[in-house]
Amino acid sequence: MKGTIVYYGNFELPDKGASAHRVVSNGKIFQALGYRVVFLGTNQTSDYFEGVKQTDFDKNMFEECYPNTTKRWMKYVFDAANIEQLVGMLEDVKLIIAYNLPYFKFNNIKKLSNRLGVSATYDCTEWNGYAEGNIAKRLFKKIDLFQIKDFLASKADGMIVISKTMEQYYRNKHIILIPPLVDIEDAIWHQKNEGKKEKFEFCYAGDLGVKEALDKVIAAFDNLHNENAILRIIGLRKQDVCEMYPELAAVAQNKNILFMGRLSHEETVKYVRNCDCYVFLRYNNPRNQAGFPTKFAEAYSCGVPIITTNVSDIAEYMKSADNGVLLEGIQEAEITDAMRNIISENIDNKELRKVFDYRNYTQKAEHWMSMFLPEGEVG
Repeated sequence: MKGTIVYYGNFELPDKGASAHRVVSNGKIFQALGYRVVFLGTNQTSDYFEGVKQTDFDKNMFEECYPNTTKRWMKYVFDAANIEQLVGMLEDVKLIIAYNLPYFKFNNIKKLSNRLGVSATYDCTEWNGYAEGNIAKRLFKKIDLFQIKDFLASKADGMIVISKTMEQYYRNKHIILIPPLVDIEDAIWHQKNEGKKEKFEFCYAGDLGVKEALDKVIAAFDNLHNENAILRIIGLRKQDVCEMYPELAAVAQNKNILFMGRLSHEETVKYVRNCDCYVFLRYNNPRNQAGFPTKFAEAYSCGVPIITTNVSDIAEYMKSADNGVLLEGIQEAEITDAMRNIISENIDNKELRKVFDYRNYTQKAEHWMSMFLPEGEVG
């Protein structure tokens, strides 16, 4: 074992959301290079507790409690005490990777790492200045975004970024571009393929959020007027959609729109793997251009056709008609036409794709670490 890497951020372990999927997949890269990888995520469901505790499901996964009051939130965005506690429990820590943490917090982690003689890097997957809550929290997010974009690169020993937009922006730093990854050998990607069904199935999986144009997907599907097609929506109930989009209350009654509510990651992948076309639309804005949708990487890995919008680096992968339809906008008529075309083409090529498999990034990551770790601690 070459030492220990600590991955720290606001992700719910082991697999509750795209952020957890990213850090766990990235962790497999470093494990393949011979490191022990320890994760410190957040627990948002238990009663509040102080400090750090080990999870029941993995000896290398630890949790801190997500702040549930304004006072605790203010402490969270500055305090590095929990990461210091965890590092003190471990042996031979070589590297701390901060995942989308507030700039002030990372600044204090960097001071800690300097004191301990370890490297501190940053995994940046979004530029998000949006926040719900009081005016102080919203103002803080705007300030934090400014600092993340303008000061982070000079502070971190190295950076992991998720898109070419970020890679070019932070171009003068020890940097590696790692898109959302999967472990293509994991059993979750090899669940039974049920083959052709009676009705053509579109699938969407995700939450309601400011990134997505789910309302356009629903309206465009309704405009198909095709009794032999269904739209399966995973992660949301009909009630959720009606509350978010009151104008779609009548459309949501369409019997060919199936609302599944929240499912496990394994169940979700099974439905995506067995659908005929995965569909999601993102607004073309700076936030979405800087990020990269995990749902695209997962659907692409499943080998199913995808209807989506031309944001971030998606166009690099959507070069074949077999991969689906890449839209330049979110006009309902164009989305409906894309759905109609996909149905008529009836693509039946669901071979797993290995482009996003973490094994493709081990050598690249080893070179990246050699840029800032002392000689002899990488290879």
